[in-house]
Amino acid sequence: MRQRYDNAAKFVTVGYPKPFAEHILDYPNLIVLEDIMQESPFFRENLQEAKERQFERGFEYGFERAFERGLERGRRTGTINSILTLLSDQFQPEAVQALKPKLETIDDLERLKELLRTVPRLQSLEAFTQNLQES
Repeated sequence: MRQRYDNAAKFVTVGYPKPFAEHILDYPNLIVLEDIMQESPFFRENLQEAKERQFERGFEYGFERAFERGLERGRRTGTINSILTLLSDQFQPEAVQALKPKLETIDDLERLKELLRTVPRLQSLEAFTQNLQES
């Protein structure tokens, strides 16, 4: 009897673009040959593999997103630090550090790069502050 169930599960799982067990995970409320599937070691094994693949995909996606956000945050922090360093070389460091909270509110990396490019041409810290207020 078990062999019949196992053969039926094998038949059902063959020929789909993705493993049948993954189709079942896409539709958790779907009952397809429930008694056959629950009895089949073949199906249980495929279901476990499908769950593991979905977990791995989810983990990879989450890791990639976290990595990308970390890189973006690092680029922002590096650009802000470069701006502060260049400004400190030209102007009073204490006054420059007072601008850090305002710079940290800028989420747009391109805007920060634009501000960085203006630093070498500045005549005064007030000119930078005015440019910063336009952000």
